[in-house]
Amino acid sequence: MLENTRDFDKWDSYSSKKNHAAILQILIDSRDEETKDIDGVRLPTLVYVAREKHPQHFHNFKAGVMNALIRVSSEISNGPVILNVDCDMYSNNSNSIQDALCFFMDEERSHEIAFVQFPQSFVNTTKNEVYGSLRVIDETKQSRVYLNLVKYNKYRTNFNFAVQIPKFSQEKMKIGSLKVWILVTILVVTWSCGVVYGIRFVIDREECFSHKVEMGETVHFSFVVIKSEGSWHYSEEGVDLVVKGPSGEQIHDFRDKISEKTEFVVHHEGVYRFCFTNKSPYHETIDFDLHAAHFAYHDEHAKDEHFKPLFEHIGQLEEALYNIQFEQHWLEAQTDRQAIVNEIMSKRTVYKALFESSALICVSILQVYLLKHLFERKLGQSRV
Repeated sequence: MLENTRDFDKWDSYSSKKNHAAILQILIDSRDEETKDIDGVRLPTLVYVAREKHPQHFHNFKAGVMNALIRVSSEISNGPVILNVDCDMYSNNSNSIQDALCFFMDEERSHEIAFVQFPQSFVNTTKNEVYGSLRVIDETKQSRVYLNLVKYNKYRTNFNFAVQIPKFSQEKMKIGSLKVWILVTILVVTWSCGVVYGIRFVIDREECFSHKVEMGETVHFSFVVIKSEGSWHYSEEGVDLVVKGPSGEQIHDFRDKISEKTEFVVHHEGVYRFCFTNKSPYHETIDFDLHAAHFAYHDEHAKDEHFKPLFEHIGQLEEALYNIQFEQHWLEAQTDRQAIVNEIMSKRTVYKALFESSALICVSILQVYLLKHLFERKLGQSRV
């Protein structure tokens, strides 16, 4: 057996569990008549398989493993039944093989059955834990053919499709609804875990804000000059913003900006300062929004391939929700500014119309007065 391990040299220093070439090694070949134990009993075939993995291609978890296993099995033993047992699972029912074969050999329903799965049971779990929803399966009737992770597959169906047994649809729906509630709960929790900081303030000359962030977090910030308390005529608006890191290094520098939004990734943990400067002689109202969050995909659950994609999608959805909230606040601030600008422009238009009307009235009165005075002088001269 030791002589047949030469292909394991492919596990070199350049290989990793997520990036390596395919490795296939037959450690024990049952077709060899010399492969027997000390009692003379022929040993079963033992094959080591490590499917090829690359970071650029998704490996599809257990589905990819089963696909590789089936193709290897078809070339070596081509057995009609495949028993799949996870590395962290065991079966405490010695009759499980017999029960599974009874389903596959049923004369009336065997053509409808692609696989038989036995329930997994977690010891000392409560309903509030990550795997708590799976406890419901043990409480249902006839749940033996429902869940993971000890599974018997009928070989000929693996390349085609898997048929669900109708009488267990109720239990599946129950578990599905529980997963939905778990997803909603996790989203609510993750939504409340991020740091959201928003403020609207009036600046005279200079205002600074400090915020502590962790390394690796993504900081989204935006500001909008909502209102400038200048004179009624047109005036230049805009403020300066300087963002500095914990060591005083400059991260961003904006000059004479009415509005701006951007983001940066924190490389050094500490307190970051956001300083606004108003160079105009008038007060200005500024809306400042800051989001800081680290979107982790819960790698501690990577052991269970059923939950890892769920947490990855939750993390991606969490990040998308933060971006939507950030954009929504930005648009609301822009809308408020535009509303104030429209109101000011409307007032200016009214004031301008009143001024022009008043000026026109004054000019008309002056014209009437001058004409009247002119006619009075001409009338007096004609009498003389």
